[in-house]
Amino acid sequence: MNGIIPLFKPKGVTSAAFLDLFKSFLFRVIKGESGKKRKRKRMKVGHGGTLDKGAEGVLVVGIGDGCKELKNFLEGSKKYCVTGKLGAATDTYDSSGTVTSEMPFDKVTIEKFTSVVNKFTGAILQKPPIYSALKFEGQRYSDLARQGCPPEPQLRPVTIYNVECTEFKPPLFKLNVHCSSGTYIRSLVHDIGQELESRAHVIDLCRSQQGQFLLSDALKQEDWSLDNVNKLMVVTKSKRLKDRKSV
Repeated sequence: MNGIIPLFKPKGVTSAAFLDLFKSFLFRVIKGESGKKRKRKRMKVGHGGTLDKGAEGVLVVGIGDGCKELKNFLEGSKKYCVTGKLGAATDTYDSSGTVTSEMPFDKVTIEKFTSVVNKFTGAILQKPPIYSALKFEGQRYSDLARQGCPPEPQLRPVTIYNVECTEFKPPLFKLNVHCSSGTYIRSLVHDIGQELESRAHVIDLCRSQQGQFLLSDALKQEDWSLDNVNKLMVVTKSKRLKDRKSV
């Protein structure tokens, strides 16, 4: 099996653990199809872009030779639906972390909120969360943070193509975000909270699009079958993939 397939990663499982589940599934069904007893061979399976454990949505996975092509297919933008909460910041920038500071939000009007959100569109410099999959000298920032010795992440250039506020009911708000690869939505929400002279963190996050793959394309775990994988899997020269426009 060689190709690329979009999967739906649910909340509560890391991208790496979810990938292992999919890899085990593939081995079982392929072994079942062959009808032969054989030793488990190493199967190449990789994903193109980590989703937080508490997030859900599109996770693009490469199988076999498809792993080599992940970067080529994932250079496009990404879209997210995020729910944030005003009033408190956490060390992880989401609800899984420890509250580090609190500030009132009673003076944050929809007009002020919209004005501040608009400041974050275009090319900006963003500091990734300390609790992230990024690496420093070969170690993940999140691992170093748990050890109590995290280095300060460096500012990185990212592009926010569009941010739309779809709901504002303080302390909660919802945003649709269209951004470049490498953007951290947790950092965006955290920075918006600070710019509002309050605080904010993410309480719900869904990746609705990754590169050319939509949420509607993503195969859910309950629908995993060899037939469904073969139907959805695309390869480098797939006409279906070439014909689809990148956002």
